[in-house]
Parts: sequence; structure tokens; C-alpha cells
Amino acid sequence: GLADLINLSAADFATAIVKERSWEFAGEWTRWFDFTRLEMVESANQGKDPRVLPVIGPIKYYVPIPASDKALNPNL
Repeated sequence: GLADLINLSAADFATAIVKERSWEFAGEWTRWFDFTRLEMVESANQGKDPRVLPVIGPIKYYVPIPASDKALNPNL
């Protein structure tokens, strides 16, 4: 029942995909990777109570190296 994703800018398309994935993966705690990859953490946290989600400092978009890759190559 979703509308077709046609005639969208790249940013609008990415936003539509992240929104759809939020429904598909609800409760699986995987949205962080979408937000960090697309640098959407700040926009996702807008409007949240700062007492619930304190800002610790500037957000740096680092993604950890998976443990399986570290096991294959200890030089990582």
C-alpha cells in the first residue's frame, strides 16, 4: 500500500528508505547504522527531551570494525 518512489531527489529517496526501514526493522535496534551512514543522527534526535537523550559532545560518524573481520585480520 505504499506510494511509488518516483521523481525524488537523492536526499528525499534516502529519507523515504530510512522511514520504510524503521517499520521493517522495528524493535531490532538497527536504525543507528542507517542514521550514522547517512549522517542523520542530529535530525533523528531533534525534538527529543535532552534529559532522556543527553548530548555528550559532537557526534563523530565512526562505525566499528566487525569482530569477524578483526578475527580474520588481526592487523585491523
